[in-house]
Order: sequence, then structure tokens, then C-alpha cells
Amino acid sequence: MKNIATYDLLKPDPLSEILLSLDFRVLGYVDWTEQESRIINNEILPHFKLVAVERGSIELMIKDQRLLIEKGDLAIIPPYTLFTAACLTEEKAHLYIFHFDLKTDLMRNSFAKLFSCHQLTVYSKLFTEQDLFWFSTFSHQNADKPGYYFNLEVLLKKALAAILMNANAYYAANADRAANNTSEERIFVECLDYITEHVHDNIKVKDLCTHLNVSQSYLYQCFHQIKGCSTKEFILMFRMKQICNDLRNTTMSLAEISELYNFSSPIAFSASFKNQYGKSPAAYRKQYKTELKTKKK
Repeated sequence: MKNIATYDLLKPDPLSEILLSLDFRVLGYVDWTEQESRIINNEILPHFKLVAVERGSIELMIKDQRLLIEKGDLAIIPPYTLFTAACLTEEKAHLYIFHFDLKTDLMRNSFAKLFSCHQLTVYSKLFTEQDLFWFSTFSHQNADKPGYYFNLEVLLKKALAAILMNANAYYAANADRAANNTSEERIFVECLDYITEHVHDNIKVKDLCTHLNVSQSYLYQCFHQIKGCSTKEFILMFRMKQICNDLRNTTMSLAEISELYNFSSPIAFSASFKNQYGKSPAAYRKQYKTELKTKKK
């Protein structure tokens, strides 16, 4: 009589459970080598950006804060962070860059809290030559190759897991954050939770001030310190990002979206959107559909 082999079923550890619950969206991957331009001025993105340095060094600046990233370092730049980047050495910088986001605002907030990256965060000496080699393998692959997106998402998760598993890099980054940012970051996190919950309301700066019992000038200071922009600018960018998602992923009419986000009228909605993106909501939706059809061909 043959014996049936038995073994203990492997169960996800608590950290793995958290990471598995997050639904990532890889938006782009760039193998970037410095060319002529050595400075990127005032870039701001509506999604997360992960930067791994393979060669050279980069200085990232937000307001009066300066952070240096060098070979083996990794930086996470969260959404709506106004920053400037400058190449510092004669050696041409070589970076691997992930553009990514998460499916929902709740996941986005959970991710930012888990990695303590509500503002630009640098994790030092995280990657070895072997780790960086895996990034380079995607530089010469065709994005149309079967399995490309899946493997790219796996690589992103591997990089993120490395942060949490490397206690020295993780706690050093968080120690710096704790030393440099106390009440400002806590205020920002509470504001972000409030804005996320009330994104469909016509949120005003005074609403946040009332909710947190702080002055408008102090709130401005918090947002400018964390994000490099004003409170009003951040609220507008956050709401517009949600509107862009609805324009891309729903069949709601412009009038329905205008009403959902409590604009005074569809005309006011279109004017606000065009002022932000340089095109009307209808033109934005049409352009997205055209690009989607082109990609499918």
C-alpha cells in the first residue's frame, strides 16, 4: 500500500497578505539614460513614480528640501508632488523608472501609509548589481511580447517587497521622515482621507480647515511642505484625476459627471477641465478612445 505524502499548506504571511490585497496598475516603464538635459523642472504626475538608480546620482528637490539618490538607491514619488530633478555628476545618470498606480483611492492611501511615502521618499543602498540586472532585462524586450506586462508587474512588486524586507533601508528612510516631518505629514494624511471620502463634493479649503480645526495658512504650509503645491491646487488635481478615470472607464455623459462632482453646470465643468488639461472633457475622452483603438491593432 502506497503512502500519500502530506505537507503543511503554505499560507501568506501578514506582509504578503497586505501586498496581495493591493491591485497595482503598471502605467509605464522607462530605461532612462541622461542625454543633454540635466534638469527636469517642476514635474508633477497624477500617479506614483518609482526610480531606481543604476549609475550616477540625482538630486530631487521639493520646495527647500533636497534628497540625493545614488547607485543602488530607490525613490518613490507619490501623486501630485511638484519636484525638480538635477543630474549632479559628470558621469551620465542611468535610471530605471516605473510609472504605476493602484486601482482605488483606498488602496492608494493604504500603499502610501505602508511605505510611508505620502511625500517623496528615498531608500538608500537597496539594490545590488544582481538586482539592477533584472531591471535591465526589460530594456530590450518588446512590450508586445506575451507575458511582458505580467513580468513587469512582478518586477515592480519585487522592488517594493525589497523595501519592506530591508530593515536598514526602510527604517532609515522612516527615521529621516520622522525627524523632518511631524505634524505636517499627519495633517496631510488626514486631509487626504477627507478629500478621498468627499471627492464628489465641491470641497473648499475652508472645509478642510473646519474639519481639522487649523488655519488656512497652516494648511497651505503643510501641503507646500509635503507636495510642493497649495491646498487648493491639490484638491483640484485630485478631483480632476478621478474625473479623468470616469471619462476613460465609464459611459456617463458629461452632464452626469458634472452633476456627480457637484459643478454648478456642465459649462463650468468643461471650463475647469479645459483650464487644467488644455482640452475639453469630450476631446479628452475621444483622444483616449482613439489611442485605445490604436493600441489594440
